[in-house]
Amino acid sequence: MRTVAVFFLFCSLAVATALADQPAPPAPATATNNTSLDATAGDVSSNSVTIDGVTYHDVRWGRLTPSTVTLYHSTGIATMPLATLPPDLQKQFGYDPQKAAAWEASVQKVTTARQAAERQADQARKAEEEKAAAAKAEADKQKASAAAHSAHTNAPPQTAQQNSRPTGGVTISALKQRIQRSYSQSGN
Repeated sequence: MRTVAVFFLFCSLAVATALADQPAPPAPATATNNTSLDATAGDVSSNSVTIDGVTYHDVRWGRLTPSTVTLYHSTGIATMPLATLPPDLQKQFGYDPQKAAAWEASVQKVTTARQAAERQADQARKAEEEKAAAAKAEADKQKASAAAHSAHTNAPPQTAQQNSRPTGGVTISALKQRIQRSYSQSGN
């Protein structure tokens, strides 16, 4: 269990180091500070925008990363890669292909590290469960063996006559005979 805790601490430090090495992303646009994006996009925020042949109506811009922007429109929400935007919007959002590639690489690195840590934690948990199950099975086996040995050594010796009797000591035919005798003696 201590090994798992050390592993998680190590992975956390690796992720924190990876995040510290990457450049800080620009502050995401929210509903309260969306005016700065609206101002850079001009009239696009209240009109339609066509991206990759799809027209979006009543557009509002949301979260901005070095490689994507969130687009709120009349029928829902979409996250668009900045590379797919028209050149004028790419310029307005400050799209730089090198920064976008570096951002995507760092996101992928962090995601891969997190998934690897989760897989290893699952494997460690499964190994601990299997170990506990094997120990329990062995303990149950020893307990049953001890109980069988105890029952065998403490049981009284049986004679051949005792072994031939049915359990409970009374047979059905003997019970019938008793009932018949009982009726015949009472006069019924």
